[in-house]
Amino acid sequence: MKSLVEEIAPLARAEVDAREALTTAENTRTTTLNAAGELGVDYTAAADNGGTEIPATGARAVLRAADVVKNSVDKQQAFHDARQEWAEDILAPLQTTFNDAQAAFNLVSGQVDTATDELAAAK
Repeated sequence: MKSLVEEIAPLARAEVDAREALTTAENTRTTTLNAAGELGVDYTAAADNGGTEIPATGARAVLRAADVVKNSVDKQQAFHDARQEWAEDILAPLQTTFNDAQAAFNLVSGQVDTATDELAAAK
């Protein structure tokens, strides 16, 4: 009898442990499925689904919508960056001409001031 109990007790404990592990795995799977359901479904256009539109819901839909907006903003930013670069390229020769003219004006203005001071000293 003692040897029978020594053999059965570990088997019984292993069976209880296996049942608990199975229950834990089933609960984890259920939780995972519920969480996936809460994340929502991606939008499917009617043309892609035999005429039936599947609206987007949940976090996946928000993520997809955010990706669409981000891509749009990135494209707009690239367009405006290209416009800015084009404007700077067009403006560069004019800016150089303006800077040269400003330098010449400052030079002549200094010469006029010097000449005015010399004239006043000569009087």
